[in-house]
Amino acid sequence: GNLDVTYNTETPIFGFQFNISDVSITGVSGGVAADAGFTVSSSATTVVGFSLSGASIAAGSGVLTVLSFEGSGEACLSNIIVAETQSGDSMDTASGDCVTIEETCESGIYDCAGVCDGTAVEDCAGVCGGDAEVDECGVCGGDGIADGACDCDGNVEDCAGECGGSAVEDCAGECGGSAEVDECGVCGGDGSACAPGVFGLALNDEGNLDVTYSTTTPIFGFQFNISDVSITGVSGGVAADAGFTVSSSATTVVGFSLSGASIAAGSGVLTVLSFEGSGEACLSNIIVAETQSGDSMDTASGDCVTIEETCESGIYDCAGVCDGTAVEDCAGVCGGDAEVDECGVCGGDGIADGACDCDGNVEDCAGECGGSAVEDCAGECGGSAEVDECGVCGGDGSACAPGVFGLALNDEGNLDVTYSTTTPIFGFQFN
Repeated sequence: GNLDVTYNTETPIFGFQFNISDVSITGVSGGVAADAGFTVSSSATTVVGFSLSGASIAAGSGVLTVLSFEGSGEACLSNIIVAETQSGDSMDTASGDCVTIEETCESGIYDCAGVCDGTAVEDCAGVCGGDAEVDECGVCGGDGIADGACDCDGNVEDCAGECGGSAVEDCAGECGGSAEVDECGVCGGDGSACAPGVFGLALNDEGNLDVTYSTTTPIFGFQFNISDVSITGVSGGVAADAGFTVSSSATTVVGFSLSGASIAAGSGVLTVLSFEGSGEACLSNIIVAETQSGDSMDTASGDCVTIEETCESGIYDCAGVCDGTAVEDCAGVCGGDAEVDECGVCGGDGIADGACDCDGNVEDCAGECGGSAVEDCAGECGGSAEVDECGVCGGDGSACAPGVFGLALNDEGNLDVTYSTTTPIFGFQFN
């Protein structure tokens, strides 16, 4: 019997994969996967199903696909992965019913074809039930020395008459020649005679570069490099009309569709490049997908465009203007106004107000820049007069003493001891 793989979902199925336990899958077919045109393949333990056209299986329940199998045991599904959107978002899944496959071979002995007590055996090539035999040259399934061969290794005389020699005639009939048939079937050709995709450049009226194309198959994505000039932008063309996402660096352009859209076979302007620079602008490393699965189209580079240098002198200022006058200031700013001051500082303010040199020194009272001479309290430059503790310039500190005592000769010829105090006297002594 076969195993029906059942399903019950609330969202559509865009692809699926699962493993099966215990039994070995020998084939897969039918079910709603086949009805929807899915491509379904299997190994002994794994089944994978998807649609090359983007089709899906509607939400609901039924038989997803049917498995033929060998072996016995508890057959269960595991590692179930289901895409519920075209972009591959995973559905939450669970494994349902398992099936117990009973052992039906009493001896338990199977031949190479899986038949209980069968007689099939593998031949020398490992093919079960095959009839391949080892020939006289020791080759399994061989025919011996082949007609026209000169030994068991299958060697033949080359065009120079040597058995097993390597000399061959090229496509032009020359023994040992180097001419080869290209992919277009042309002897000595360069492959351009039948290239289905030719991509080139043309300078348009706006001064931009049209990337032209001529193909016999649709375009699902593209990538190419450009020489000599630098790309500054990419837009327009049939790539924009088809909703392609197109991006670029200075030398490379890449275009593709996130929705699986394509550009129909034909010819026209693929996209438009704005650019800087001059030289021989050509396309190279052209890669074009001609199917949704990414199969590469045979391509050839078409017309190149010579971009003339528009600056006759070839001299550009720091702003990139031909024969311009912009220069870098001392700070390296193109067109800036920073200058070096008298102290050698870029953008500096020079000697500070009141200073006499770039170190910020000032003149002393003797007129020496950075000197140490100063006026004393009497106004003398370099003088030594100082203010005493009484605040008197050059004083000896007596002007503010709290008690002054002295002598005076009185009329009797004696000495009066005089005093002047600001505080009372409780005792005294003097010499």
